[in-house]
Amino acid sequence: MMWSRLLLLFLLAHIELVNLQGTHRLTLKGGDSPCHGYVEILHNKKPGYIGDKFWSGNTEAVVCKSTHCGKPVEQTTENMCRLMNKTVWLNELQCKGNESSLDQCLNPGWGISHYQKPTVKKIKCSREINITLVGYRCAGVVQYKADEETGYFCHENWAKDQADLVCQSLGCGAAEKIPDENWRDYKEMTNYMKTDCSNISQPNHVWQCVTGKAPTCRYPASVICKKFKRLQLRGNQSNVCSGRLEEWEKNDWTPVKISSHSDMNCRQMDCGSASSGHNVNFNGSAIQLHCSDEVKVVLRDKGKDSRCYGTVYIQKNNKLQPVCASSTWGRKEAEMVCRELNCGSVVQFTSVGATSGQTVIMGDVNCSGKESSLWHCPANRAKTLQCQKYPYLICSDSVNAKLVDGPGRCAGRLEIMHEGQWKRVHGDKWDDKISNIICSQLKCGNARTENPEKFMAGSGDFLTVTCSSVQKSNISECQIDKLQSSIQRDNKRAVGITCEEHKVVFLNGSCSGIVGIEEGGETYWLSGSNETWNKNTADTVCQQMHCGEAKNHTFIPSGGMMVWDKSYNCSSSGNDLFECDNATLPFDYNTTIAHVICTEKIEMSLTKGCYGHVNFSVQGESGGVCSDAWTDKKSKMVCEQLKCGEQVLSPLFKVDNYRILLKSVHTVQKINTLTQSNLVKMGDSRTSCEPAYVVCSASVKTRLTDSRDKCSGNVEIQYQGSWVPVCADDNTQNTICKELGCGKRNKTLDYFGPIPLSSVTVQCPQGAGSLNACTVSEKSPYCDLIGLRCSDWRTIALESDNTCSGEVIVYSEGKRHPVSSDGWTASEAQQLCKDMNCGKFKSLNVLKPPMKNEICSLWPKNFSCADVQHESIWDCEKNTPPAHNKKLYVECDYKPKITLSEGCSGVLKIDNIPVCNENGKQWKHEDSHKLCQELNCGNAIDESLEQKATQQSYHVQCDDHHYRLGQCKRVIGNYNSALVSIYCYHSLKFKTTKTCGGELQVLYHNVWKNVSEQSSIGDNFKEKLCQSINCSGVDPDMKPNRNKQVFLDFDLKCRDEVKDVRYCVEKRKQPVQSFPAELYCQGYVPDIVKPPVPPPKNLVSIIIGVGLLLVLVALIIVFVRFFLRKGKKSSRMLPGKDVFEEFESGDYEAVENNEIPSTFRSEADFISENDAPSASSLPYDDIDEATEAQPLNPPGVMAAASRDSYMNDDGLDENADGVTYEGEDPQENYDDIEAGPVTTQTKAEVHDSPSITPKGDSAAAPPDLVQGDDDYLVPGEDG
Repeated sequence: MMWSRLLLLFLLAHIELVNLQGTHRLTLKGGDSPCHGYVEILHNKKPGYIGDKFWSGNTEAVVCKSTHCGKPVEQTTENMCRLMNKTVWLNELQCKGNESSLDQCLNPGWGISHYQKPTVKKIKCSREINITLVGYRCAGVVQYKADEETGYFCHENWAKDQADLVCQSLGCGAAEKIPDENWRDYKEMTNYMKTDCSNISQPNHVWQCVTGKAPTCRYPASVICKKFKRLQLRGNQSNVCSGRLEEWEKNDWTPVKISSHSDMNCRQMDCGSASSGHNVNFNGSAIQLHCSDEVKVVLRDKGKDSRCYGTVYIQKNNKLQPVCASSTWGRKEAEMVCRELNCGSVVQFTSVGATSGQTVIMGDVNCSGKESSLWHCPANRAKTLQCQKYPYLICSDSVNAKLVDGPGRCAGRLEIMHEGQWKRVHGDKWDDKISNIICSQLKCGNARTENPEKFMAGSGDFLTVTCSSVQKSNISECQIDKLQSSIQRDNKRAVGITCEEHKVVFLNGSCSGIVGIEEGGETYWLSGSNETWNKNTADTVCQQMHCGEAKNHTFIPSGGMMVWDKSYNCSSSGNDLFECDNATLPFDYNTTIAHVICTEKIEMSLTKGCYGHVNFSVQGESGGVCSDAWTDKKSKMVCEQLKCGEQVLSPLFKVDNYRILLKSVHTVQKINTLTQSNLVKMGDSRTSCEPAYVVCSASVKTRLTDSRDKCSGNVEIQYQGSWVPVCADDNTQNTICKELGCGKRNKTLDYFGPIPLSSVTVQCPQGAGSLNACTVSEKSPYCDLIGLRCSDWRTIALESDNTCSGEVIVYSEGKRHPVSSDGWTASEAQQLCKDMNCGKFKSLNVLKPPMKNEICSLWPKNFSCADVQHESIWDCEKNTPPAHNKKLYVECDYKPKITLSEGCSGVLKIDNIPVCNENGKQWKHEDSHKLCQELNCGNAIDESLEQKATQQSYHVQCDDHHYRLGQCKRVIGNYNSALVSIYCYHSLKFKTTKTCGGELQVLYHNVWKNVSEQSSIGDNFKEKLCQSINCSGVDPDMKPNRNKQVFLDFDLKCRDEVKDVRYCVEKRKQPVQSFPAELYCQGYVPDIVKPPVPPPKNLVSIIIGVGLLLVLVALIIVFVRFFLRKGKKSSRMLPGKDVFEEFESGDYEAVENNEIPSTFRSEADFISENDAPSASSLPYDDIDEATEAQPLNPPGVMAAASRDSYMNDDGLDENADGVTYEGEDPQENYDDIEAGPVTTQTKAEVHDSPSITPKGDSAAAPPDLVQGDDDYLVPGEDG
């Protein structure tokens, strides 16, 4: 056995299957074709030979198959000299010939076999490989022909090294370019070859790179070689097939001066043929060529020709066909079209859905950007080419811009004419430097960079604008694209621009004050000259400021302030100062400044005090402001104006709708309240927007939610009127502790309880003393909600042997302090019971003071809930010391019922409600120990997580000082977490797989688990184990069987100090493979090996044989009786002679049950199967002796016999099942045939016989016929 194993190991080490796939590629080198040469293989990136040890035709067959070269050509193999410094990687290959690759041939391994021969084999395979290009001589689709098979190389994985091999093999130089898509028409084929030149050393033919046939391929590989000459015609936009002939040379187009192939040139340019008489060469100058086709590029939109935007079409000989927007279509192609059509540059290019069934004229277009027309770009021009999308583009000459919904022409929301419509510009990707381009284009100077205004978002589609350079004079020079509709719905932030030449009027007070004008960041003051400042102009200013009419207008001295150098002449109906006619500037214009008091007032507030909707009251109306034009600066002004803190926070929760009154609010530099601003009212506008909503920092409050703890618990802040949990860093936690008067951060706690839907992140700068300096935002997914314990933390507890009653204790700074009973009443005790989840207050008792030498000193503060609004007992704590030192004992009326579902193991429940472990963090192994000890179940082995909660469950959190589970914090909720299941040591039981012996098992999770044999079990513990399974001492003579190693996760490790063998059980973190431990105690009986059971005999043959024998015996008996009775018939005087003669003749038919009355019985009277149990169904040894004395024939049967006295004694009775029973009269005298109706008694002999159950209930005899259940009756014998 040992030698066979060694031999097997040797063979496995010597002969292995070598993996030649992937990094190990075969090629044939050094021949005159890719299917001729020596075999080279790459291993560890190093090429090497194949040795010829065991070389055969089978080896060559596998090589030819692996290189896709067909079959080996017989009698062509020869030896070839090899380089001696080149490695022979494989040798001793033993191939059968049917392997698909050499990796299926047996060999000793890479570089194992020493090969000293100076030659290797050179073979030739049957396939002849030919490579061509479909299209032009040096450009086109790469096609192969291998014997009679023709196909293409697949574009997937097609790379320049493969394209170079093709071009070089065709004498076309190296590859110039690999088209990304099809660019020439080609004939569809089913054969495609995959190629990969990696892991091949210096291939010299593309066929060496073939890896196999491609089951699917999008399109064939193409190549443009360096020696390919591209042609185009330049000079005629209306017909690109007429003009100066040019060729692509040295990366540019140069005129062709000499050419005699006009027709060939026109066909190559897909322009038909050369027109006669139009191929002219003027004294060596450029050739002007006119081809037969007329071709031009057009743009169309909605079925009509469009100017500088639309879908790209080609009109060829008056037939319109679209161009395909395949994967190669991009900006270069779009720029080509715009430039060709004199439409400027590309603003946007995209694609639109194609018309079903319509063919395109060009696909896979790939321009260099230097072509004279899109038509002359490389493309696929298949006649049946179809496409899914058409190119759509917008050129710069179709684009314009304006500013709308602002307080003037030079300020407002930007809109751009795009595809014939005015569209908004989205703020996404917007560069403020582009605003200068807009302002310059609108002759409004440059854009204002400081304090830009915001405007209403408006409605309609959005565009995005990006500029690679700000040195542009027109917005059309930038990249303009449509915005996705989903983003339009999510964010309607439109771009607004305020140019430097924008000007606005204002008052330095709310609806009163001197009249100012701001332009370009400079502030001026309107002249108060009597010649221009009049009632009409003052009314116009008040109307423009939404302040009613002028109640009083006057002027003040200018005092050296800058006076506006324009005067206005306004009508009585004017509402915009800058729309009034310009007036002649008076000579004294700069000596006074206009002042006005209007009839109305403007007021501003927040609907919830320090947070809520921004509300303006203007001219008797109240309402909100559109948030589109609202800014953070304005929010800050609101908070400061309302004295609601300095920080502005973002609203995080959904807010109610609010009536909008104003489109926008526009401030200037010289004002400090929003009521002085320029207001743009909604008016009759149907455009909707979201109302502005402001949250000031003074509206934010914080708390720690644990009612039984002070300065500890879940962190919550009141935000927008709701208390929400918090995610916060260390700086923020310090700020929260400081704001609550709880010192500094002590430690971060896990969040306790159900995770609410809403939560926030609070971030405070280092050293912040208040939340007013902090920011609040939506909770980051990478930040967990927290609980927090500050340095001034303290907690209160009830301690006794009962959960909800006991001495009142405060824990603080790691010390235990009894609480004085001073000041405690039912009110304080009721709050405490509530905080402890212990129901209602029941009683209050006073205990003796602490002993003088006791280390637990009395808590130095008092409690009183009188006249205090309290949510926890800590709200009742006073800083005054207690008046006496007597301790306090409080009893509550509730005690939680804590159980495990299986007694000392199972799912943990509190008041029949399961406990869950939220996020697998809260429940600790120490908590399991507490629980097991509380239930008198010893220690905890471990805990596990069972199925997830499907109903409400408890979340429990224990502190270090808790020793009963009921003392721990708990909260009920709907958790999507697993339930806690605990297993205590007292739940463990032991057994062996057989009585008093076998494999040792422990009961865990209600499953018997084997124990590892690696366990160290001493003899004393074995004795205990035997006792635990109700067996006597250990049997030292029994040895373990060690049948099979299995993975086990339980061990027994018994230390000397352990007395209870159950505590020896240890559950491994990872199962270990081991023999199961075995234990044999006194009383174990080994299995007796039984001799092999002989194979069963052929029962069918036996049954058939016995059956035939019985049939033969029955026939003999019938035959003998027939002749005996036949000789006595003449002496019998029986009625019905004719009938008996019919019986004797043998020509009678079988008589059925329904033809013979049930009373037809013989004189010998028998009990049929329907009357009584069969004789074979009655056991012999249970016959009562009294039965023998009874007559066989009951009275009923005797009467029947008397009535049927004329029947022959061998008459037959057939039961309902068709079974005929025959009875004999032992007193029958064959010599005296005289018979009469004489009543006779027949005794029965009693025998033992196996019981046979009657076939059915219908076979049961009447009660008066059955002598006994076990009687077997034989008529005619006396017993």
